[in-house]
Amino acid sequence: MEEQEINIEKEKLENTDFFDKTELRRAGRRVKNTDGRVPKKKHTFAKVLLVLLILIIAGGCIYYFVIDTPKIFYSKIMNKAAKATEVINEKDNNNLSYSVNAEIKSNDKDAQKMFDVINQIDLEGTIKVDNKKLIGSNNVKYKKDELIDFNYLIDSDENLAYLKVDKALDKVIKVDIETDEDEESTYSVNKEDYKTVYTSFIKSFKEALTKAEYKREITKVNKSYVFKETLVIDEEVAKDLYNKLLHDDKFLSAAAKIEGESVSEISDRLNKEISDTKDMKDSKVDIYRIPITNEVLKIEILDEDDNYTITKDKDIYNYKIKTAKDGEYKGYFKVNTVKDETRITFNCEDPKDEITVTFNLSYSKNVYKVEEIDTEKAVDYTKLTEDDMNKVVEYVTKNKTFNTLLDDMGVGELLSESNSNM
Repeated sequence: MEEQEINIEKEKLENTDFFDKTELRRAGRRVKNTDGRVPKKKHTFAKVLLVLLILIIAGGCIYYFVIDTPKIFYSKIMNKAAKATEVINEKDNNNLSYSVNAEIKSNDKDAQKMFDVINQIDLEGTIKVDNKKLIGSNNVKYKKDELIDFNYLIDSDENLAYLKVDKALDKVIKVDIETDEDEESTYSVNKEDYKTVYTSFIKSFKEALTKAEYKREITKVNKSYVFKETLVIDEEVAKDLYNKLLHDDKFLSAAAKIEGESVSEISDRLNKEISDTKDMKDSKVDIYRIPITNEVLKIEILDEDDNYTITKDKDIYNYKIKTAKDGEYKGYFKVNTVKDETRITFNCEDPKDEITVTFNLSYSKNVYKVEEIDTEKAVDYTKLTEDDMNKVVEYVTKNKTFNTLLDDMGVGELLSESNSNM
């Protein structure tokens, strides 16, 4: 009986007009296939996926070609640059410990002898920037042995520098560092002046870039597809930048302090830059970045006849500088941070002079105290006595590391002969 009812329902379904959707749906709910399965709608899932795919592609296109345009990309860079000074304020811990050494190689054998001495000198120290004062201590080593240990304080407000070398002299030496007594004004520079110049320049540059030309193309760098974001800076952009700075009183005042010039001299320099834009060629900046992650793999800057290129290879940045005046330089730099310590390696190769220089710098902000000098009883260097000078000479002659350094420089024998003839 049940099989007969099924056959009747099948016959109804076969005689139903395919386009009679209502009847088809009713029949579909009642009738089973001979294998017991309910008929399913075909291609529905595939259609949903297709729609989603279209939406994703459309959203990506809207984002990358409408929202994330080259102009907006460069604007974000300027915004980040502008925020850089927000981390700098008077409450920041400006204490720093550091170490520096260099490795110099030359094809000139005679020059390399001197470079071999320099390569074995290490400088370690601490430094503190306290508004208008620079306070620090340095320990210089040669072949890992102490050469000299000294403390210093530079007061830009008073134009004075103080030096203390405990093992050589039991006095604090004072030196007047005022540049020129005939200057109309004596300028004192502090951290805020540099912040003002930086923020004013970034603000003016960002505003001027609204008139710049932007381009984008897809290319390859290190086997990765990237966006090549191009910024073209022409005469109009450059002139607008200099004009904005020329009418920024805070910028002019701070720049004058830093340069040790008057405001009118800074204005004259800006006016000259404006005049020179008439003959300038367009400058171009190309930034190659991976979409979505925004990782930058390459930067190229073409400024008239000069070309600058930086290419990222894992954690190393290779650069090449080619200028009409100085020729070509190339090298690399690397920055690593391990816990609180940052390590920087900078390498530069000069093919023309056949010299390669590598600097290694490491620093840490995890320094809570920098020893300061007591300047109350400081003695002007011009008033040092003969006895004071003899103590310094005695310190040098008895210092084994100093003697090793002089011998390696080939100066030790000359000094011995000079002393024996006296």
